[in-house]
Amino acid sequence: MAELEHEVRNITRYVEGQARGEEVTHAERLISTKVLSTSHEVWDVRTTTDRYWVVTNPTNLYSQDEFRSADYALTFHVGIRVRLSERSRSEPQGDEEQESYVAVAWRKYKQAVDAYNGADEAEAYQAVGIHCRESLIALARHVAAALPPETIADAPKASNFKAWSELAAEHLATGRLRSYLKAISDKSWDLAVWLQHYESATPWDAELVLDATSHTIGIFGMAFHRHHKGQPDRCPRCDSYRVDFDNDILDDNPDVQWTQRICAACEHEWDYQIIRWDDEAGKWVEEPPERADALRLPRHSESEDATATTEPIA
Repeated sequence: MAELEHEVRNITRYVEGQARGEEVTHAERLISTKVLSTSHEVWDVRTTTDRYWVVTNPTNLYSQDEFRSADYALTFHVGIRVRLSERSRSEPQGDEEQESYVAVAWRKYKQAVDAYNGADEAEAYQAVGIHCRESLIALARHVAAALPPETIADAPKASNFKAWSELAAEHLATGRLRSYLKAISDKSWDLAVWLQHYESATPWDAELVLDATSHTIGIFGMAFHRHHKGQPDRCPRCDSYRVDFDNDILDDNPDVQWTQRICAACEHEWDYQIIRWDDEAGKWVEEPPERADALRLPRHSESEDATATTEPIA
Protein backbone atom coordinates (compact mmCIF):
# COMPACT_ATOMS: atom_id res chain seq x y z
CA MET A 1 0.00 0.00 0.00
CA ALA A 2 1.54 3.30 -1.10
CA GLU A 3 2.14 5.93 1.56
CA LEU A 4 0.22 9.18 1.26
CA GLU A 5 2.06 12.43 1.86
CA HIS A 6 0.11 13.36 4.99
CA GLU A 7 0.69 9.89 6.49
CA VAL A 8 4.46 10.23 6.03
CA ARG A 9 4.29 13.73 7.51
CA ASN A 10 2.42 12.49 10.61
CA ILE A 11 4.93 9.68 11.21
CA THR A 12 7.79 12.13 10.71
CA ARG A 13 6.31 14.54 13.26
CA TYR A 14 5.88 11.73 15.77
CA VAL A 15 9.44 10.41 15.45
CA GLU A 16 11.08 13.84 15.52
CA GLY A 17 8.97 14.66 18.58
CA GLN A 18 10.08 11.49 20.38
CA ALA A 19 13.70 11.38 19.20
CA ARG A 20 14.77 14.92 20.00
CA GLY A 21 17.55 16.33 17.83
CA GLU A 22 17.10 13.70 15.11
CA GLU A 23 15.75 14.44 11.63
CA VAL A 24 13.78 11.87 9.64
CA THR A 25 15.35 11.08 6.27
CA HIS A 26 13.14 8.14 5.21
CA ALA A 27 9.75 6.71 6.24
CA GLU A 28 8.21 3.66 4.59
CA ARG A 29 5.19 1.58 5.62
CA LEU A 30 6.05 -2.13 5.61
CA ILE A 31 3.05 -3.78 7.30
CA SER A 32 -0.65 -2.93 7.49
CA THR A 33 -2.68 -5.58 9.31
CA LYS A 34 -5.38 -6.29 11.90
CA VAL A 35 -4.68 -8.13 15.15
CA LEU A 36 -7.55 -8.84 17.56
CA SER A 37 -9.81 -6.47 15.57
CA THR A 38 -7.34 -3.57 15.91
CA SER A 39 -5.57 -2.14 12.88
CA HIS A 40 -1.79 -1.77 13.14
CA GLU A 41 0.85 -0.39 10.80
CA VAL A 42 4.61 -0.88 11.01
CA TRP A 43 6.85 1.80 9.49
CA ASP A 44 10.56 1.61 8.73
CA VAL A 45 11.92 5.03 9.71
CA ARG A 46 15.49 6.27 9.30
CA THR A 47 16.85 9.40 10.93
CA THR A 48 20.13 11.22 10.74
CA THR A 49 21.49 9.12 13.61
CA ASP A 50 19.31 6.01 14.10
CA ARG A 51 16.73 3.67 12.60
CA TYR A 52 13.35 2.76 14.13
CA TRP A 53 10.25 0.63 13.72
CA VAL A 54 7.14 2.74 14.36
CA VAL A 55 4.03 0.70 15.25
CA THR A 56 0.59 2.32 15.45
CA ASN A 57 -2.52 1.97 17.66
CA PRO A 58 -1.17 3.07 20.04
CA THR A 59 1.84 4.62 18.30
CA ASN A 60 5.27 3.74 19.66
CA LEU A 61 8.78 3.49 18.25
CA TYR A 62 11.33 0.73 18.73
CA SER A 63 15.04 0.85 17.95
CA GLN A 64 16.02 -1.52 15.15
CA ASP A 65 19.19 -2.34 17.10
CA GLU A 66 17.02 -4.04 19.72
CA PHE A 67 14.18 -5.30 17.48
CA ARG A 68 15.74 -6.93 14.43
CA SER A 69 12.56 -7.36 12.33
CA ALA A 70 9.25 -5.58 11.76
CA ASP A 71 7.33 -8.74 12.76
CA TYR A 72 9.23 -8.96 16.04
CA ALA A 73 8.43 -5.32 16.86
CA LEU A 74 4.74 -5.82 15.98
CA THR A 75 4.49 -8.98 18.09
CA PHE A 76 6.06 -7.24 21.08
CA HIS A 77 3.81 -4.19 20.61
CA VAL A 78 0.61 -6.26 20.44
CA GLY A 79 1.69 -8.35 23.43
CA ILE A 80 2.16 -5.23 25.55
CA ARG A 81 -1.25 -3.93 24.46
CA VAL A 82 -2.94 -7.21 25.39
CA ARG A 83 -1.22 -7.29 28.78
CA LEU A 84 -2.28 -3.71 29.54
CA SER A 85 -5.82 -4.53 28.47
CA GLU A 86 -5.92 -7.53 30.80
CA ARG A 87 -4.60 -5.49 33.73
CA SER A 88 -7.21 -2.80 33.19
CA ARG A 89 -10.26 -5.03 32.97
CA SER A 90 -12.31 -2.43 34.78
CA GLU A 91 -11.59 0.19 32.13
CA PRO A 92 -14.11 0.73 29.32
CA GLN A 93 -13.00 -0.58 25.93
CA GLY A 94 -14.40 2.30 23.83
CA ASP A 95 -12.92 5.75 23.44
CA GLU A 96 -13.24 8.51 26.05
CA GLU A 97 -16.22 10.09 24.33
CA GLN A 98 -18.16 6.82 24.36
CA GLU A 99 -17.25 6.37 28.04
CA SER A 100 -18.56 9.85 28.88
CA TYR A 101 -22.10 8.88 27.89
CA VAL A 102 -22.24 6.23 30.64
CA ALA A 103 -19.51 7.40 33.05
CA VAL A 104 -21.40 6.72 36.30
CA ALA A 105 -22.28 3.19 35.21
CA TRP A 106 -18.59 2.53 34.50
CA ARG A 107 -17.62 3.84 37.95
CA LYS A 108 -20.10 1.46 39.57
CA TYR A 109 -18.81 -1.37 37.39
CA LYS A 110 -15.25 -0.75 38.61
CA GLN A 111 -16.53 -1.34 42.14
CA ALA A 112 -17.85 -4.72 40.94
CA VAL A 113 -14.40 -5.58 39.57
CA ASP A 114 -12.77 -4.55 42.85
CA ALA A 115 -15.23 -6.77 44.73
CA TYR A 116 -14.37 -9.69 42.44
CA ASN A 117 -10.62 -9.21 42.89
CA GLY A 118 -11.03 -9.37 46.67
CA ALA A 119 -13.53 -12.25 46.77
CA ASP A 120 -12.69 -15.74 48.02
CA GLU A 121 -16.01 -17.19 49.23
CA ALA A 122 -19.45 -17.74 47.66
CA GLU A 123 -21.08 -14.82 49.48
CA ALA A 124 -18.31 -12.51 48.24
CA TYR A 125 -18.99 -13.59 44.67
CA GLN A 126 -22.68 -12.95 45.29
CA ALA A 127 -21.75 -9.39 46.23
CA VAL A 128 -20.28 -8.96 42.74
CA GLY A 129 -23.82 -9.50 41.44
CA ILE A 130 -25.08 -6.69 43.69
CA HIS A 131 -22.46 -4.29 42.31
CA CYS A 132 -23.25 -5.30 38.73
CA ARG A 133 -26.94 -4.68 39.38
CA GLU A 134 -26.12 -1.23 40.78
CA SER A 135 -24.06 -0.38 37.70
CA LEU A 136 -26.99 -1.30 35.46
CA ILE A 137 -29.32 0.86 37.56
CA ALA A 138 -26.83 3.74 37.13
CA LEU A 139 -27.06 3.14 33.39
CA ALA A 140 -30.86 3.33 33.63
CA ARG A 141 -30.63 6.68 35.45
CA HIS A 142 -28.38 8.02 32.72
CA VAL A 143 -30.91 6.90 30.12
CA ALA A 144 -33.68 8.64 32.05
CA ALA A 145 -31.73 11.91 32.02
CA ALA A 146 -30.59 11.61 28.40
CA LEU A 147 -33.83 10.74 26.62
CA PRO A 148 -35.96 13.65 25.35
CA PRO A 149 -39.00 14.04 27.67
CA GLU A 150 -41.40 13.92 24.71
CA THR A 151 -40.29 10.34 23.96
CA ILE A 152 -41.40 9.12 27.42
CA ALA A 153 -45.15 8.70 27.71
CA ASP A 154 -45.15 6.95 31.09
CA ALA A 155 -41.83 7.16 32.95
CA PRO A 156 -40.82 3.92 34.76
CA LYS A 157 -39.35 3.90 38.26
CA ALA A 158 -35.73 5.07 38.38
CA SER A 159 -34.47 1.59 39.28
CA ASN A 160 -36.43 -0.24 36.56
CA PHE A 161 -33.47 -1.02 34.33
CA LYS A 162 -35.34 -3.23 31.90
CA ALA A 163 -38.00 -0.61 31.19
CA TRP A 164 -35.50 2.22 30.76
CA SER A 165 -33.22 0.15 28.52
CA GLU A 166 -36.19 -0.70 26.32
CA LEU A 167 -37.04 3.01 25.99
CA ALA A 168 -33.39 3.73 25.14
CA ALA A 169 -33.34 1.00 22.50
CA GLU A 170 -36.47 2.47 20.88
CA HIS A 171 -34.85 5.92 20.78
CA LEU A 172 -31.31 4.99 19.76
CA ALA A 173 -31.73 2.27 17.15
CA THR A 174 -33.94 0.45 14.69
CA GLY A 175 -34.26 -3.09 13.38
CA ARG A 176 -31.80 -5.73 14.52
CA LEU A 177 -29.69 -3.33 16.57
CA ARG A 178 -32.78 -2.29 18.57
CA SER A 179 -33.64 -5.95 19.18
CA TYR A 180 -30.06 -6.65 20.27
CA LEU A 181 -30.02 -3.78 22.77
CA LYS A 182 -33.25 -5.05 24.30
CA ALA A 183 -32.02 -8.65 24.47
CA ILE A 184 -28.66 -7.97 26.14
CA SER A 185 -30.33 -5.62 28.64
CA ASP A 186 -32.85 -8.24 29.64
CA LYS A 187 -30.33 -11.06 29.99
CA SER A 188 -27.57 -9.08 31.73
CA TRP A 189 -30.04 -7.87 34.38
CA ASP A 190 -31.32 -11.41 34.95
CA LEU A 191 -27.77 -12.70 35.33
CA ALA A 192 -26.83 -10.01 37.87
CA VAL A 193 -29.93 -10.76 39.97
CA TRP A 194 -29.28 -14.51 39.68
CA LEU A 195 -25.70 -14.15 40.93
CA GLN A 196 -26.84 -11.96 43.82
CA HIS A 197 -29.10 -14.75 45.11
CA TYR A 198 -27.01 -17.80 44.11
CA GLU A 199 -25.64 -19.26 47.34
CA SER A 200 -23.18 -21.53 45.52
CA ALA A 201 -21.67 -18.73 43.41
CA THR A 202 -18.21 -19.50 42.01
CA PRO A 203 -15.45 -17.27 40.59
CA TRP A 204 -16.50 -18.33 37.09
CA ASP A 205 -20.10 -17.29 37.74
CA ALA A 206 -18.95 -13.86 38.91
CA GLU A 207 -16.63 -13.47 35.94
CA LEU A 208 -19.42 -14.35 33.52
CA VAL A 209 -21.71 -11.71 35.05
CA LEU A 210 -18.93 -9.12 35.01
CA ASP A 211 -18.39 -9.71 31.30
CA ALA A 212 -22.10 -9.50 30.53
CA THR A 213 -22.45 -6.26 32.50
CA SER A 214 -19.39 -4.68 30.92
CA HIS A 215 -20.63 -5.60 27.46
CA THR A 216 -24.06 -4.09 28.11
CA ILE A 217 -22.69 -0.79 29.42
CA GLY A 218 -20.20 -0.59 26.55
CA ILE A 219 -22.81 -1.32 23.88
CA PHE A 220 -25.15 1.35 25.23
CA GLY A 221 -22.28 3.84 25.36
CA MET A 222 -21.53 3.04 21.74
CA ALA A 223 -25.23 3.31 20.81
CA PHE A 224 -25.45 6.80 22.37
CA HIS A 225 -22.23 7.77 20.59
CA ARG A 226 -23.55 6.44 17.26
CA HIS A 227 -26.85 8.26 17.68
CA HIS A 228 -25.25 11.61 18.53
CA LYS A 229 -22.50 11.47 15.90
CA GLY A 230 -24.63 10.31 12.97
CA GLN A 231 -23.03 9.02 9.77
CA PRO A 232 -19.24 9.42 9.47
CA ASP A 233 -17.72 11.45 6.63
CA ARG A 234 -17.32 9.76 3.25
CA CYS A 235 -15.21 10.64 0.25
CA PRO A 236 -17.33 12.52 -2.32
CA ARG A 237 -15.48 10.73 -5.14
CA CYS A 238 -15.27 7.04 -4.13
CA ASP A 239 -17.61 6.91 -1.09
CA SER A 240 -14.86 5.56 1.18
CA TYR A 241 -14.95 6.08 4.95
CA ARG A 242 -11.15 6.46 5.01
CA VAL A 243 -11.28 10.24 5.31
CA ASP A 244 -8.30 11.90 6.99
CA PHE A 245 -7.75 15.49 8.09
CA ASP A 246 -4.55 17.09 6.84
CA ASN A 247 -2.99 20.45 7.73
CA ASP A 248 0.31 22.29 7.92
CA ILE A 249 1.68 25.81 8.28
CA LEU A 250 1.68 28.05 5.20
CA ASP A 251 4.90 29.72 4.00
CA ASP A 252 6.69 28.96 7.29
CA ASN A 253 4.26 31.20 9.18
CA PRO A 254 2.90 29.32 12.24
CA ASP A 255 0.01 31.78 12.51
CA VAL A 256 -1.35 30.80 9.08
CA GLN A 257 -2.25 27.21 8.24
CA TRP A 258 -3.92 25.35 5.40
CA THR A 259 -6.37 22.55 6.15
CA GLN A 260 -8.16 20.02 4.00
CA ARG A 261 -9.71 16.59 3.97
CA ILE A 262 -8.10 13.77 2.01
CA CYS A 263 -9.27 10.26 1.09
CA ALA A 264 -6.79 7.53 2.01
CA ALA A 265 -8.42 5.22 -0.56
CA CYS A 266 -8.35 7.31 -3.76
CA GLU A 267 -6.19 10.31 -2.61
CA HIS A 268 -8.95 12.78 -3.49
CA GLU A 269 -8.48 16.14 -1.71
CA TRP A 270 -11.31 18.55 -0.90
CA ASP A 271 -12.54 21.24 1.45
CA TYR A 272 -9.28 23.21 1.22
CA GLN A 273 -9.26 26.13 3.66
CA ILE A 274 -6.86 28.72 5.06
CA ILE A 275 -7.08 29.52 8.77
CA ARG A 276 -5.10 32.11 10.70
CA TRP A 277 -4.63 32.94 14.37
CA ASP A 278 -6.56 36.06 15.40
CA ASP A 279 -4.94 37.65 18.47
CA GLU A 280 -7.95 39.85 19.20
CA ALA A 281 -10.42 37.00 19.02
CA GLY A 282 -8.02 34.57 20.68
CA LYS A 283 -8.88 31.75 18.25
CA TRP A 284 -8.35 30.37 14.75
CA VAL A 285 -10.52 32.01 12.09
CA GLU A 286 -11.21 30.95 8.52
CA GLU A 287 -10.02 33.16 5.69
CA PRO A 288 -12.56 34.10 2.98
CA PRO A 289 -12.78 31.53 0.13
CA GLU A 290 -11.23 33.92 -2.38
CA ARG A 291 -8.09 34.31 -0.20
CA ALA A 292 -7.89 30.53 0.27
CA ASP A 293 -8.05 30.09 -3.52
CA ALA A 294 -5.36 32.74 -4.03
CA LEU A 295 -3.03 31.02 -1.54
CA ARG A 296 -3.76 27.48 -2.71
CA LEU A 297 -0.68 25.31 -2.95
CA PRO A 298 -0.12 23.94 -6.47
CA ARG A 299 -0.41 20.29 -5.43
CA HIS A 300 -3.94 20.69 -4.06
CA SER A 301 -6.91 19.82 -6.24
CA GLU A 302 -9.92 22.07 -6.58
CA SER A 303 -12.03 21.99 -3.42
CA GLU A 304 -15.67 21.04 -3.54
CA ASP A 305 -18.57 22.57 -1.70
CA ALA A 306 -18.31 20.96 1.71
CA THR A 307 -17.96 22.00 5.30
CA ALA A 308 -15.66 20.61 7.96
CA THR A 309 -14.55 21.52 11.43
CA THR A 310 -10.97 22.74 11.27
CA GLU A 311 -8.53 22.07 14.05
CA PRO A 312 -5.10 23.76 14.30
CA ILE A 313 -1.93 21.77 14.69
CA ALA A 314 -1.37 20.87 18.31
